[in-house]
Amino acid sequence: MTISEDQSYSLIIRDMFFAAVAAMPDFAMWTKRRTPPMPIQGYQLPLLGIYLLDETMTPDGLGNHGEIKFIHNQKIGVSIIVVNNDPEAAEKALDHAFWIIWQRLWQDPYMMNFYDTFNPNTDAGNPDNVRVESIERSTRRFKFGAVGNANETPVAELQYEITCRFRSYWPPIITDDLLEIDVRTAVPIGSTEEEQASRPQAEAHYIFTPRPSKVTGLATTLIVANEVDLAWTAATGDISGYVVQHSIHEMSHWRTYSVGTDPNLLIEQVKRLAPTTPYDFRVCATGEGGDGDWSDVVSATTTAITPPAPPQVTGLAVGTITASSIDLAWDATADTSRYRVQVSPQGDASWFTFSSEYNATAATATGLAANTAYDFRVSASGPGGDGPWSTIVSATTTL
Repeated sequence: MTISEDQSYSLIIRDMFFAAVAAMPDFAMWTKRRTPPMPIQGYQLPLLGIYLLDETMTPDGLGNHGEIKFIHNQKIGVSIIVVNNDPEAAEKALDHAFWIIWQRLWQDPYMMNFYDTFNPNTDAGNPDNVRVESIERSTRRFKFGAVGNANETPVAELQYEITCRFRSYWPPIITDDLLEIDVRTAVPIGSTEEEQASRPQAEAHYIFTPRPSKVTGLATTLIVANEVDLAWTAATGDISGYVVQHSIHEMSHWRTYSVGTDPNLLIEQVKRLAPTTPYDFRVCATGEGGDGDWSDVVSATTTAITPPAPPQVTGLAVGTITASSIDLAWDATADTSRYRVQVSPQGDASWFTFSSEYNATAATATGLAANTAYDFRVSASGPGGDGPWSTIVSATTTL
């Protein structure tokens, strides 16, 4: 179920405005409410409130012609209450709040877009792409007073009222499919069946292709950082392909990813997704009879991007050699946070890690036996895991 199937457009618009304003840094430490507190207490201040006030609905066109359509004029109230015993300072604080709210709401090129609210920077838009057609009227007023059990707290309030216009259409839900029509003339007009039977009549019979059935069995088969793979069970009926859509989870801002032309292709790789983001997916079959019903929605959250493991260490070389130590050095590798250096008596393969330093490209093996041959190897480690071991180098301590 999408949000606009469960809540009115008016509530969705109010919540859009509330979410946008409440997220502003200026109101980070404020009390925020969607319904008016009764009465206001001093501990609730400063207070930001965005409320539904009233809504009028008038016909969009002739009220008795065609499907039901409404023009909605919804009034939303914004209340800003601050504590200040200096009226001039309070007025400036309220005017500042009014001005930044004005700029945040009315200059948003996506939330206030009448055609498509999708924001490519966030990969989301208004819930169900609910759109505000216009701002018909707005008014503001200042009030000064006091709150508290003994009216001991001086306050000032900005009351800002916004009238938004949007439209809603309510076509009839027709559950019968018109699949067959039989047409026969009756000439002359007003004649009896016997009179009509005495004259040639035109007759036609039409059969229409039904829509495909609903897609079932939709499931995810692969989930990675930028891709989710899908598979589903074939629908029945006349099918030319499948339509695949995705949306940010519970936003219902559906975007068509692909329109297939192979009725036997029951998989899709949905790519170019954002990492660590929850998505919803749905599929429908399409054919000569139109589009079938959408499948049940399946959800998946993409993974984080895993960085690659470091490459193999190169350039491992022996430096100064003594009777009990051997110096080593190697070339730095990308995507590396530390290096592991191991030693083993030559030919033994019993490796011992003697150094694991951050970003070091040199190490010294100490405590070695004199006049003894040793093997050395190095690997790089990073956020993507451990890289492969370097080529082994060998050296013999002195007497």
